[in-house]
Amino acid sequence: SAVPVSDTRSLQVCFPIPFSLGPRAVCVSSPPVPSHGSSIPLPAWRFYTPADHVTAVLGHEGHGSLCSVLRRRGWITELEATSSDNSTFALLSLSFDLTPQGLLHRDELMEVLFGFLKCLR
Repeated sequence: SAVPVSDTRSLQVCFPIPFSLGPRAVCVSSPPVPSHGSSIPLPAWRFYTPADHVTAVLGHEGHGSLCSVLRRRGWITELEATSSDNSTFALLSLSFDLTPQGLLHRDELMEVLFGFLKCLR
């Protein structure tokens, strides 16, 4: 008989983000990578897409963040935000590792997520 190795509960939410019409900037060099303990200089942010910025905000784990709110409620143990893109759109993906309580409250979790997205508009 099969014995489960672990008990996982996860929720993944994906959003397409269409690129706006019009000319797109083309970068001739790659974005700088910050050294340990330093930040990215302001002019270097031009290398990052809107999806990258939204991913950084939604994936942030500091006080008042989506992650901290959901952890405080006992609904998640982990949140991962990623983005990928092609020539026409970007795909924003959010993966939540749910607690047993989080599985029961997944509709409320989605309400909190969409509340955060509304604040970003």
